[in-house]
Amino acid sequence: MKSNIKGLFIVHLCFYLLVDPLRELFLNGQINGGFLSFNLKQTFFALSGGGSFFLIALIVYLSFYRFSPSRKWLYLVLGCAVAFFIPVTLRYLLDQHVARILFGFVNYGSGVTLQYYYLDNFYFFIMYGILGAVFYFVTYSRFSEHRELELIKANQQMELSLLRSQINPHFLLNAMNTIYSLVFLKSDQALQAVDKLSEILKYTLYENKEKVTLKQELEHLENYLSLQKMRFAKDLNVTQEIDPNLLEMKIPQFLLLPLIENAFKHGELQDVDEPVTITCYQEKGWAVFKVRNKIKKQEKDEVGGIGLQNVQKRLELIYGSDQKLDIKDQNEHFSAIIRIRRND
Repeated sequence: MKSNIKGLFIVHLCFYLLVDPLRELFLNGQINGGFLSFNLKQTFFALSGGGSFFLIALIVYLSFYRFSPSRKWLYLVLGCAVAFFIPVTLRYLLDQHVARILFGFVNYGSGVTLQYYYLDNFYFFIMYGILGAVFYFVTYSRFSEHRELELIKANQQMELSLLRSQINPHFLLNAMNTIYSLVFLKSDQALQAVDKLSEILKYTLYENKEKVTLKQELEHLENYLSLQKMRFAKDLNVTQEIDPNLLEMKIPQFLLLPLIENAFKHGELQDVDEPVTITCYQEKGWAVFKVRNKIKKQEKDEVGGIGLQNVQKRLELIYGSDQKLDIKDQNEHFSAIIRIRRND
């Protein structure tokens, strides 16, 4: 944490301008005006007192700043002692000696000793020492909160990176298996598959951002769907309904891919009457992304899995309470529905 002497000075000035006139009003029944008056003598004594009081607050603040984090309590006590003796001694010299030379007048009257100044100014030491200590603890508390938030954010970024790293190897393994099958079968589509994979890798490597537009994510999914169509060597029944007003919306990269992978793994892909549906639409302030598929009979107990858990964790880290992931498994159909609150 960096020291904030400028901030302390501003707080002290406001405090002094408020408290000192009130003190004079309470003790003397009137406000002299201090250094805001046109009386040179009063201005001198106001600056002498105000400067000494600021020095008290400053030394106490710096003592806490330097020694409190490392728990060097003895040094802290010594620093506070210095904060008492040096400013009060300085004020004594200014008020009782320099003022006599300049104005032929002293603040406390002739014959006042330094010991009396120490006793009389102990009240001010307590007041402005507390000001310096409170300012330190307030700034330190704000710094600690900011640092904690930064650590939480850094941990979230690390966790997001880890979650994303779980997606890519799983997807690449499926893609390589598809290309292997095409090469093994000596399919003319093998080169097309390699080209699609290269586009996917470009998206993975060069669009490596926390968020991308929905349009970019759908283009990536289109390449994935093309690979899957080559893999199955049959027409796949997949339909898309996309609200064009959502195309420029920013969403986490690879957010929809696990939903599509889950549908391809567990869904019935060639049923003419039951297509895999990908829909993106708006609903009462929410952007909704839905993938629905008919479940293969032999895999009714296996839907869901790591991919959807990954999506859930990423949504929680990025959007907090402004997201929902609903999983529905009923009537031989499986739906994964992502809702993200729109703040634009």
